[in-house]
Amino acid sequence: MPKIDVHESYRNLAAVSTRTLSFMITKNCNLNCKYCYEKNIEREDKGIDFSIAKDILNKYLNADDNYEFVIIDLFGGEPFLNFPLIKKIHEYLLSRKWKKNFNFFIQTNGTLLTNEIKEWLLKNKNNVVLGLSFDGSREAHNLSRDNSYDLVMKNIPFFKSNYPRQFIKCTICAETIPYVSKSLIEMENLDLLFTANIGFEDIWGDEKNKKKLLNVYEDQLSILVDFYTSRNDLFLPGRILTPAIECYYFDKYNEKFEVPDYGIKYCGSGHGMIFIDTDGKEYPCHRYATSITGRIKIPKIPNLLMENWKPDKCSVCKLIDICPTCVGYNFEINGDPKIRTTFHCESFKLEVLATAKIHANRIEKMLKNESILNIEQKGHIVRRLDAILEFAENGI
Repeated sequence: MPKIDVHESYRNLAAVSTRTLSFMITKNCNLNCKYCYEKNIEREDKGIDFSIAKDILNKYLNADDNYEFVIIDLFGGEPFLNFPLIKKIHEYLLSRKWKKNFNFFIQTNGTLLTNEIKEWLLKNKNNVVLGLSFDGSREAHNLSRDNSYDLVMKNIPFFKSNYPRQFIKCTICAETIPYVSKSLIEMENLDLLFTANIGFEDIWGDEKNKKKLLNVYEDQLSILVDFYTSRNDLFLPGRILTPAIECYYFDKYNEKFEVPDYGIKYCGSGHGMIFIDTDGKEYPCHRYATSITGRIKIPKIPNLLMENWKPDKCSVCKLIDICPTCVGYNFEINGDPKIRTTFHCESFKLEVLATAKIHANRIEKMLKNESILNIEQKGHIVRRLDAILEFAENGI
């Protein structure tokens, strides 16, 4: 199966004006994942009321606005714990004509795909997309996702066969940092498309423990540098090894390079994205929900293209244009979407340096094959290599 550049998917999405309606189908979950940001919500038997869901769908699918396409995003909890409601919403949407085109996206932990659910998914594959959370190696997945590795693995062939272009979500927590390289390499060997990242939360503990974890993470990234250097047929998985790092090198050396425009920076929170909690209340995204943040008053969503982030060290950081942030989590922790959390600064810089080394190694290999290059191409690549090596060796 050919690899797909994650950023190409972003470009395609940005080409169409898309709104995402995210429904909390249920707050119940059959797992107790270590990094779950919903740990403080009250698990409940009932999900969102069907009548509320209908009203929301009627409102946005018939709205006179600039959005051409609507993604009906169903999640929880674990959404398949409320499979009857999923089917009911789906049947309702297909029974009517709407002003806008739409499809379904269901994010699952992959443990509850019964034959009945699989048959339904296959029947509706033309308008239902499945997203999967899977953390790679047996050790990492079982540590972070409640010993569910075997349950998920038996459904990997179904996912690969029917959703080959859908990225799997791999999340790294403190306990699984020692297994990062093994997890990613095993996912590559399974021929899976995936993204991987450390969460925005403070997983690090005190300074002594953070230093220890960062040393382990640096070693893990070093293994990945060797792996992805040897496998230059593979795209680097975002966010952990982001191809967008090249915008820094080209800018620094005044090369002609256009930084891709993926639409609103960071996310669509408060713009193209709307989250509907089980009580029907609307939020800019799920990370703003009172049940998650504990905050009642929701602030005005800032312009996500803004440059003047806080704290001040962020606004002057050379990596600000590629450094991810979560405005909802910023709000939860700091009470203001514009004040970034910085728990991941050090780990992100390690990821950037690892990415730089991979690019440098791959370019050096390319230069050895001089037969494919003319003089102008070779000069351009040498300048690019010099910039990357300087960046990798001198740091940020």
